[in-house]
Amino acid sequence: CLDDEAAYAEDASNVANVNEPHDLAYVIYTSGTTGRPKGVMIEHRSLVNTAAGYRREYRLDQFPVRLLQLASFSFDVFVGDIARTLYNGGTMVICPKDDRIDPARLHYWISEEKITIFESTPALIIPFMDYVAEHGLDMSSMELLITSSDSCSVTDYRMLQERFGGQFRIINAYGVTEAAIDSSLYDEPLAKLPEAGNVPIGKAALNAKFYIVDAHLNPVPVGVLGELCIGGIGVARGYLNRPELTEEKFVDSPFVEGERLYRTGDLARWMPDGNVDFIGRIDNQAKIRGYRIETGEIETQLLKAEGVREAVVVVREDAKGQKVLCAYFTAESELKLSELRSSLSQELPGYMIPSYFVQLEQLPLTANGKIDRKALPAPDASMQTGMEYVAPRTP
Repeated sequence: CLDDEAAYAEDASNVANVNEPHDLAYVIYTSGTTGRPKGVMIEHRSLVNTAAGYRREYRLDQFPVRLLQLASFSFDVFVGDIARTLYNGGTMVICPKDDRIDPARLHYWISEEKITIFESTPALIIPFMDYVAEHGLDMSSMELLITSSDSCSVTDYRMLQERFGGQFRIINAYGVTEAAIDSSLYDEPLAKLPEAGNVPIGKAALNAKFYIVDAHLNPVPVGVLGELCIGGIGVARGYLNRPELTEEKFVDSPFVEGERLYRTGDLARWMPDGNVDFIGRIDNQAKIRGYRIETGEIETQLLKAEGVREAVVVVREDAKGQKVLCAYFTAESELKLSELRSSLSQELPGYMIPSYFVQLEQLPLTANGKIDRKALPAPDASMQTGMEYVAPRTP
């Protein structure tokens, strides 16, 4: 106990190291898309690899490491914050919960504590950085800004780079709890950024290996959708007391003898330059009127439409019990839905055009700052479909 003065009279030397690389470091629970929490078992070797990888990839030996800690302690990003800071001789400044969504207070903490690393979801970072730009606030202490834990639109990422890229480094990170927090980084020149859609998740880093495969674990060609699998030292031991699920998600690699792969359930494709384009979750696939649909592909096209800033497409049931596609989006101004529908129809087949379009001021977020799909309002008859009425006429 830190407030027990007797503790300070004890031996101050480091305790003996009793852990082996394959010993368990921590168990962290993640519900994923099933709603049933799974305890992910991460070993010491995986965590140490992540900490060392952060030091190398984030260049933590080149500046004072002072991180503003925003993630919930039940989220694996919190463990990542410890790995970035305490494992590397840095400082972790814990931001009060109520200040995390207050731009003025966030800037106060960055300025007062001379924060050098700021990581959060795009849903938190973008409004905050808009506030910083609008008020001309000083961010001179910053060295590294990381968007992570959810997809970041190309529009928002380009804005960040154009406004702040000359002041500090900006990267997009991707990772899963089952592979010790982070597995890839997108850190390319602005000229290589795609014109629209979401920012790529980059190339495998931190000693991770990426494979994009079909349902039979065969590799798919460049540009073809497949499931992203992760190999390397960061892969977890498995799920606590869930042997069947562990066997399903952690499989023997057909590419490297003795290697285990984690099947992420994420849809992705290789880009010609070796980066990975994240599309969405396999769980978000839907079969409507006999057609199998990737909602992530519709979201990508929505983000290409002029004025659209964020986009989410979900499957719901209408009043007749039929499955329909519903598009939710935010924009810089009110958009004409018929024009949005027309824009999509030029890129997508008719069966992939959403039945409902709902413009929101902001998308609902979870406690961890991710888009909360379950909290999106259900469409009703009063919501517009984007289809204009055409009166009948005599030929």
